[in-house]
Amino acid sequence: MKRFIPVALLSFLACVMTPLAHATRTVPMPVFKNEVIASATGDDAAKRTHDAIVGAAAQNKWLVVSDNGDTLRLSITVRRKHKVLIDAHIRGNAVDIDYVSSVNMAYDKDALSGRAIEQCDYLPATCPRQSGEAEVIHPNYGVWINRLLSAARKAAN
Repeated sequence: MKRFIPVALLSFLACVMTPLAHATRTVPMPVFKNEVIASATGDDAAKRTHDAIVGAAAQNKWLVVSDNGDTLRLSITVRRKHKVLIDAHIRGNAVDIDYVSSVNMAYDKDALSGRAIEQCDYLPATCPRQSGEAEVIHPNYGVWINRLLSAARKAAN
């Protein structure tokens, strides 16, 4: 009987703690707007930016899903487990990255808890929904986008 209690207690803790160990952390959705890629300006800037992003995408295992000239749809699959789809809107020597969809990235468009929503009624200035922090995603989303942008900057200059 004395051995049963510690074994039962350990079994109970293992069952309770295992889901928590596998819970995915999330961060507020990073914003990638007006990210300067090419140092050149003028008519040539958009083409250099476009070519730099396409080259950086290939280098970092992103796939070009579609290419409309000023908008690239890019996809990445990591470890056959995580998938992200983004749009890169090219504006001269800069680019805006917009999230399109993801698989297994813990994306949540309305990540506010009920308590946080109640706080919005009392403290509207600190409401995450108003400051654009309602969306959350796995932290690697920002890492992968930053790697893509960094490689594009290197390729453009």
